[in-house]
Amino acid sequence: MTVNFTKLDPAVIMARAMSHGIRYKKYQKKEIMKAYNVDNPTFADIDCFCKKNKIDLPLDYKDFLNKFNGGIPDKSIFRTDNSECVLNSLLMMAGKSDINECIEAYMQNYKPRIPAGTMPIGYSPSGDLFLIKTSAPDFGCMYYWRHDFEAESNGRVYWGNIEKIASDFSSFLDGLESE
Repeated sequence: MTVNFTKLDPAVIMARAMSHGIRYKKYQKKEIMKAYNVDNPTFADIDCFCKKNKIDLPLDYKDFLNKFNGGIPDKSIFRTDNSECVLNSLLMMAGKSDINECIEAYMQNYKPRIPAGTMPIGYSPSGDLFLIKTSAPDFGCMYYWRHDFEAESNGRVYWGNIEKIASDFSSFLDGLESE
């Protein structure tokens, strides 16, 4: 992996957001403080999460969660044939914590809006999502979901606002570039 990740440090998150013209509200700052204190999940925690949500995750992504549990990349630009995507941060697995900026909360909030068999694992400053495929076909592939073009109804079957950006999580990380 050629990308380094910083734990969701509140000061770093605020500074980075401000550089993109984003200002956090008080409740958002509290969320970030909670996230900073969450431990990395064990492989048993990750397996329990998968069983609970009836999904599977690729090994490279499980390794990432175990080692980093989300975070802010030192390289955040991903270029495709069609666009340039900015990765704000990769979401953490919160376990029993009541944090909104985590995989569990994003899965709940976006479930009706994103295709079945995908899971949000990161987001852009503009609110777009980075998704990982959790089922066949294309298990483990990475996708970029554009919220501006989402389905008006039943996003569970709509792929019109989604671009495949990498064949697996490791290739996605390898494709990240500096700003």
